Amino acid sequence: MPIFCRRSFCMQPAFLNELLLAKGKELEMLGSLESAQERLGFCAKAGALAFVGAWLLWNLFFDAPLEGAIFSFLCAFGVSAIVWGTERRAIQKRDREIERHLPFALMQASVELNLGRHFDDCLARIAKSNYGAFSTEVLAALARKARLGESVPNCLRWISSRSFSHALKRAIAQMVFAYEHGEQRGKGNPIRRVAVELLARQKSEARKFMGQMAFLSLAFIAVSAIVPAMFSAFISIGSSFMEIGFSPLQVIAITAIGFPLLDLTLIFYIKSLVPEFLKV
Repeated sequence: MPIFCRRSFCMQPAFLNELLLAKGKELEMLGSLESAQERLGFCAKAGALAFVGAWLLWNLFFDAPLEGAIFSFLCAFGVSAIVWGTERRAIQKRDREIERHLPFALMQASVELNLGRHFDDCLARIAKSNYGAFSTEVLAALARKARLGESVPNCLRWISSRSFSHALKRAIAQMVFAYEHGEQRGKGNPIRRVAVELLARQKSEARKFMGQMAFLSLAFIAVSAIVPAMFSAFISIGSSFMEIGFSPLQVIAITAIGFPLLDLTLIFYIKSLVPEFLKV
């Protein structure tokens, strides 16, 4: 890094340095060649565009400059935060996909190790199997081993370094232990115990989600059917004998835009709660 870059980096506030270091780590985990400073600049540009767009949109419908500035600033901050968190969400999504297939891959590895297969053969079979993102990571680790000549434990630790998942890190630690103590009998048993624990955790998460769905299903029925029906009845019946502060345009906007948006928000919220291993 050039001297002037190091000096400017050191002169930045501590919290900004921590943000840039964390972002640099996330970009490295995803294999991106973009620097943290470049990503920060992109987020600032996205926020500036969002501010201008929100300001123009606000002034198109309202005549309140102060409220418009606050609204535009909030939109700019929200867009910048969403763009800034793109890498972390991508890593977390990959971790969930890995954890979905991880117990079954570990079960296969434990059985084959207990049968006396060589560890490298077990990894190659996992890489060729249909274990989703975990097979992809193992395949990339084996390619890294062939290209750089690294040892198997270092390649496995490289998989662990690209993830936030504690389950994956623990599984990799057990796989490294099994590799380094390959002459012991029953060397696949520790890996099997990790797989059994992960399956038990998935079963617990499934029961928790089913319990939440009982309430969320009632909430969705209320939001999508009962509330719009009551609102329509209130507007049609109440307008005959009381003064209602809704214009016809507002009623149409609430019915045609507001309630569908509320339904979509609830649907996406329910979708975000679905465990990865229950998705088709």
